[in-house]
Amino acid sequence: MRARTRSWGVMARRAALAVVTAISIALVAACGDDAHTTDSGATSIATPTATLSSDQLAFEASVAVSTREVVITWTATNTSGKPVLVTNRVADRNGNLSTNPDQTYVLPGDERGEVELAKRVLPVTSDATSDALPWIGVTELGDGETMGETVRVPLPLHVYGPPSPNYGDLMLPDPQTSVVFCIGVISGREPNWGFKQNQGAMTVNHGNAAAGQTTLCSAPVELP
Repeated sequence: MRARTRSWGVMARRAALAVVTAISIALVAACGDDAHTTDSGATSIATPTATLSSDQLAFEASVAVSTREVVITWTATNTSGKPVLVTNRVADRNGNLSTNPDQTYVLPGDERGEVELAKRVLPVTSDATSDALPWIGVTELGDGETMGETVRVPLPLHVYGPPSPNYGDLMLPDPQTSVVFCIGVISGREPNWGFKQNQGAMTVNHGNAAAGQTTLCSAPVELP
């Protein structure tokens, strides 16, 4: 089971205005190796143990939900002393990378009624060096550097996972009552993680690279 902890001391602060909810989000140490089924019957996606602590990676974000869309604005600052890789480039349904930040995976979350908007390495059941495996684009973030995005995802949310047998039968919960945003940061570049140049960008395969990934997640936000 994936666990959300606040042991690194960054607590989420909530404010609500009309139908829009803004959230300051926490750095999450997420643990667990296996997917599990929530009370709603949807199978959530496992998240590996974090490899970077909050004094190595500063993360801030706001999540706003209206009746039409979810808007996430996030920044990450690398203070680890070495470059890291942010898994912020999700391919579209045609396998194309884009500079548009709005593409995310849309997955069942951990809790009843929860949906995860994900930009992170996900588990697969094959050798992670295979060219046939799904991949995600990464952006290098040097020591002392900051990067960020504004991500807009229209409502209602529709399931979307990597093109892999692991994600062919995914179902979102019904009803959808909350949404959480997660992004991955990879520390290290092991050869068996499947790094390559793809469409002019660096990509990494889903699977083994999760061993070097720290996952940053928001607190869940209520959906209308």
